[in-house]
Amino acid sequence: MQGSDQWQVVLRTLYALEAVLNQGMTQACGEVAVMFQSDPTPVWAATSHPHASVRQQAGKCIKLITGAWRGAGRLPSLFPFSAQRRDEPCCSVPRH
Repeated sequence: MQGSDQWQVVLRTLYALEAVLNQGMTQACGEVAVMFQSDPTPVWAATSHPHASVRQQAGKCIKLITGAWRGAGRLPSLFPFSAQRRDEPCCSVPRH
């Protein structure tokens, strides 16, 4: 992959992260959400990316990571880990 295409990889990753944060229903998705909640540094870094679409998607993820959970002081009960088998996919990733 060429370096000039790297922004597309970052954008796809942010879309996947948004899907996990919005639709995560398994332990694996909950673990990803907790990981980014405890250290959102990579997502914050993407908010200053040269490509506007990357910045915009990073902003959406930051809102999900920090804004929605700030008042609760903990993860919301979005992650009923027993609701699905562990080997089922945790979410659907939108294609853009």
